[in-house]
Amino acid sequence: PYPQTPSPREGAECGAGALTKQERLQSVAHSRCTMQRHQRLTNCIGATPQTPLRYIKRNWRDEMKLYLTDLDGTLLDHKAEIGRMTEAVMNMLIDNDIAVSYATARSVHSAEPKVSCINFRLPVITHNGAFIIDPITKERLVTHFFSKQSKAFLKDFFREHKESVLVYSVIDNYERVSYLEERLNKGTVRYLKDRAGDKRMYCAKDYDELFEGDIYYITLIEPITSPEELDSCFYNKNGFSRNYQPDTYDTS
Repeated sequence: PYPQTPSPREGAECGAGALTKQERLQSVAHSRCTMQRHQRLTNCIGATPQTPLRYIKRNWRDEMKLYLTDLDGTLLDHKAEIGRMTEAVMNMLIDNDIAVSYATARSVHSAEPKVSCINFRLPVITHNGAFIIDPITKERLVTHFFSKQSKAFLKDFFREHKESVLVYSVIDNYERVSYLEERLNKGTVRYLKDRAGDKRMYCAKDYDELFEGDIYYITLIEPITSPEELDSCFYNKNGFSRNYQPDTYDTS
């Protein structure tokens, strides 16, 4: 229920080093993409493709106050991992006091294992803007929760439409992701399976328990309600923000 944050694509200067043959081939392909990104970057800051990285770094400080990157499909590769070159470049930028952070639809719990190799220090944006979080202490610095009226509308709508819904809430300062077992579909079963052992996952006994606490996010995976009807009820008539996105890693 929050707008997607635009974010730049990551770029890295690549070298083969001690990589395997297959990794070298991948590095060559990645380097070509990087040269194109370098061309676009240097066009923006008035340099040339031959400009040394130290000059670009200096201009980054002059031209931009903060760089935000998305995670899935951007900083993370097709395996939801961070490559060694990306890790090295990102940490180099941070160590050189260039302001870098990330904005993601993930929770900090889901994002942290993926980005732990990068020393992010600035606050990060999670759940498409629902929270801004200190990546070191995990403190929620900014929060956005639904009003009581919005919660009542959500509960009535999803009870009537019998959707398989995931409800994200904070109860006693702990995050919880609630669902109803009798409403699970293929998509939500896959979601829960991928997060086996995640203590936030909670099977609610009824709709009242499903919508307990301070709710900040709702997810529908493979909804039976059409996008047109969802937009009409949530966005057009009631002013909810919404974001449609494919599953980046779903190969089924």
